[in-house]
Amino acid sequence: IVHRSTDSRLLAHLITNEKQYTSNLQGLLVRSKASVTSLEAYAASFLPPFSSPPPPFALTVSTKATNFQDPFPNSQVILNLANMLRNADEAFRAYVGAVEEWVRPLGELKDLEDEVRGVLRDREIRECIKSFVPSYHYKS
Repeated sequence: IVHRSTDSRLLAHLITNEKQYTSNLQGLLVRSKASVTSLEAYAASFLPPFSSPPPPFALTVSTKATNFQDPFPNSQVILNLANMLRNADEAFRAYVGAVEEWVRPLGELKDLEDEVRGVLRDREIRECIKSFVPSYHYKS
């Protein structure tokens, strides 16, 4: 039976690309956190000094019947947006973790392929030696 050795270059290339992809995603998460923090600071600039920001996703109603008007509508909208972006960042962080978990078994698979390739190479060397050396010189 003829065994073809596997070409681990494709797997190595995949692992390299996945690691680069994960690194890029991590950088995006860092920049995203900084952006959300800046957005929250901007929303806080609409609030009067020494006031606490409204809670995220607070219901603000403006109807003609009650004439209720939120005194800080812009800050509430921006804070809600910032909170949604933080939630999206957490989901994205979970995705990055899943990609990192995907890369780990790929590395293990590459190690196993390298080990099999070494065994097959040794077997081929042994067969070559057997074919060139008379049988009475070679003992298995």
